[in-house]
Amino acid sequence: WEVRINGEVVGESGINALVAAHYGVPIIFVSGDAVTTQEAQNIAPNAEKVVVKQSLGRFAAAHMHPTLACELLRAGATRAVGNLNIMPPPKFALPVSLEVTFLIADMAEMAQWVRGVERVAPRTVKLFNDDLLDLYRMFVTVVTLTRALVDS
Repeated sequence: WEVRINGEVVGESGINALVAAHYGVPIIFVSGDAVTTQEAQNIAPNAEKVVVKQSLGRFAAAHMHPTLACELLRAGATRAVGNLNIMPPPKFALPVSLEVTFLIADMAEMAQWVRGVERVAPRTVKLFNDDLLDLYRMFVTVVTLTRALVDS
C-alpha cells in the first residue's frame, strides 16, 4: 500500500536507490511516467529524467510513439553520461527506517516472520538493518512472502 524511507513516502525508485547508495553508484538517468521522474527528483536531483508514458493505473499506461520515445531516451542517456561528474550517489540519513503499510493486516502479521521486522501498527511494519543492501533484501523478502496472501 505504502512504503516510507525515513518517514518519506517512496516508490520503486526510492527503494531501488538503497542498492545504488550501498554500492556508491550515482543514479544518472530515470525514465518512466511523471510520477516516477518526480520521485527521482528527491533521490537523484541531478539525474536526467525522461517521461515516455502516462500512467493510467497500476497495470496500464498510455505510451508515446516508440520512435519518439527512443529519440528522447537516447538524447537523455547521452546528456546523463555527459554530466556524470555532477551525479553523486544517493544519500540516506542513517540509521535508515523503512516502513511498509500493507493492504491487509494479515500481510503485516506474516511480515514479522522475517528477522528484523517489527509490527508498529495493524497493517504497518518497520524494517531494521544498518546495511542498506540488507535492508533492500529484507524489503524484497517481505513483499514476496506477503504477496501470497493477496495473489491467490
